[in-house]
Amino acid sequence: YIPQKYSREGNFLFMFLNFLCLSFVIIAKFFDILVSDLNVFGNIANSEVIISVFLTKPLTNCLVFLGYNAHYYGQTIVYDDLTTGVTQRVHITKSCSGLHSVYIFICAYSSFILTEFRKIKPPLFYAFLIGIFVSYFANFLRMLIIILVGHYYGIEALLWTHENIGWLIF
Repeated sequence: YIPQKYSREGNFLFMFLNFLCLSFVIIAKFFDILVSDLNVFGNIANSEVIISVFLTKPLTNCLVFLGYNAHYYGQTIVYDDLTTGVTQRVHITKSCSGLHSVYIFICAYSSFILTEFRKIKPPLFYAFLIGIFVSYFANFLRMLIIILVGHYYGIEALLWTHENIGWLIF
């Protein structure tokens, strides 16, 4: 039971939870099945290609642009660890890609718009696109900081930052 004065919040929560379940369970599974059935990228899984194109390659290019020695292949970034003098590898998986955070943003924003507005106007749509871009950029910045921590302070610091600080940035 939700009191009448909290009906908007209740409606938002109901829509958000339904969208969240729909996006994580149904849409994500449908997308994986569709892509694997189409065999778009040969033997390579679609998420590997997406991570390589949208994360590892641009992240490596950014590191090189900033003057760091970094290389990538597939979902793996190779960088220099200054504490040991050895090159280290970071493998970026689907759970580290920030895709789930974008799902959550889309679900929350859609629920808010449908709860508060009767009609979707262009400024709301533009804010939606900006929100997706900001989510991507925040995750990109999070990953860049995590790798730089690994570069300067070692793999243990990288893992600690990934586990404890990374979510704050995003």
